[in-house]
Amino acid sequence: MTANTFANMRWDFDETCIPWEGGRRTYALWASKLRDEKLPGRHDFSPKDLSASVLPTIMLVDVISNPTSFTVRLAGTGIAHMMGRDPTGMDVASLRGGDVLQARFTALLDGAQPYLALDRPTPWQHEEHPTYHVLALPLARDGENIDMLMLNLHFPGAAKG
Repeated sequence: MTANTFANMRWDFDETCIPWEGGRRTYALWASKLRDEKLPGRHDFSPKDLSASVLPTIMLVDVISNPTSFTVRLAGTGIAHMMGRDPTGMDVASLRGGDVLQARFTALLDGAQPYLALDRPTPWQHEEHPTYHVLALPLARDGENIDMLMLNLHFPGAAKG
């Protein structure tokens, strides 16, 4: 892990700080599901809640406890295309750049709040899209203990999502 792990990350932001429409819609949907400061759970969302242009850029990550680890539950087709493979079912630590993702996801668990990371270098060295933006949102089945992360990735210059 390097000092760059947390570069260009924001913990204190609102919808207006998100520079792509799909991210703003995803954040607004997540925020609309908050109840009395309780986090929404995966059960609060349906694929119908998100537009067809956003779904390919969504990733769901399971949080495993004791010891903490993360597994990709679902990766949209746009993410799989950009990565050159479908990471569904993979341990995040095994992905290229997985150490950075582990550190950022662990920080999200510790703070129990979403983060926005802009202009992150793509760890898989995609020539057309050398950077990406990511919105990471915590989900908790019981409203408190984070058991899943919902990510919305955006690749500047790619189709809208």
